[in-house]
Amino acid sequence: YSKGYGFDEREGAPTETDHAWNAVEIDHHWYLIESTWGAGYLTEEKNFQRELDSYYFLPNPTEMIYHHLPEIEKWQLLKKPIKMKQYLQMPKLQPLYFELNLDLISPRNQAHVHFAPGKAYALVLIQGPSDVDLIANLKLNNKEIEGGDRVEFDTKKRMHRCYFAPNTIGKHKITIYAKKKDEEGKYHDVIHLTLDVSEMPKYPISFPKIWKNFFDLNMEVVSPKDTHLIKVHNGQTDAEVLIRTPDDVELHGSLTNSDGEKVEGGHQVFYDRHKSLWRCKFAPNCDGMFDAQIFAKRKAEKGQYTAAVKFKVKARNIQKQP
Repeated sequence: YSKGYGFDEREGAPTETDHAWNAVEIDHHWYLIESTWGAGYLTEEKNFQRELDSYYFLPNPTEMIYHHLPEIEKWQLLKKPIKMKQYLQMPKLQPLYFELNLDLISPRNQAHVHFAPGKAYALVLIQGPSDVDLIANLKLNNKEIEGGDRVEFDTKKRMHRCYFAPNTIGKHKITIYAKKKDEEGKYHDVIHLTLDVSEMPKYPISFPKIWKNFFDLNMEVVSPKDTHLIKVHNGQTDAEVLIRTPDDVELHGSLTNSDGEKVEGGHQVFYDRHKSLWRCKFAPNCDGMFDAQIFAKRKAEKGQYTAAVKFKVKARNIQKQP
């Protein structure tokens, strides 16, 4: 039994085997070989992409068990074999998870995530090296939930805190991606989890999109809290975001419409010395959806500002500026 294509859509335990791989004996020791998965993978379009993955040739049985369960127990090659029930409860971990020395702390050996007690979000804790970056997404019916995720790194505890906030009931899929900080290229999936929501919290929340720069510069969103969406309506002219930063950080802003076009004169960013925070104002020029993005850099550093945080602005029946 394998956690390959179609596994996530399956309900309950499988009644028939769905895959095959090999066990080989070398110098009186048994090893596993998964030549099918080692030869390539299925793309999102369900096309087979040839790509050698050496991980699946003699993988560690304690890692292989997260996505392969032999029909005959002894071929797990484990000191303490597991049963089907435990196998189905375990998270789906990709080879890169082990290669990057990640450790899923919570939920521990469980694929299902639940809301944190008294909170409107689920929390996943992952310990890992400081030179590894993580990102994540939350999907329902293969559609990403906007404002549904946030990932922070606690440098003291070497802990990634991954927050997930659904906006409706349903069986959500959590995917966490990783890569080495010093490596160029895209992130690759490492952990697959499930968040099954049967009842929504009384006060749902969401998260603005945040870049690594936000945490590196010790920035804090003072207002608005617990949302990625700011509404401008009923005669209002602008949306305001309040940001607190260290004294050596300065901010810049940008407002773009749904076509990605910059709104000229659509932002104003200044430091409020009385409140010791930055006021970032965004003024849509028509009804619709806009991206209000805030960039940051250290004052002493030359060069461009880099992205720090982004909110969505929904404008309706706005009062246009004269």
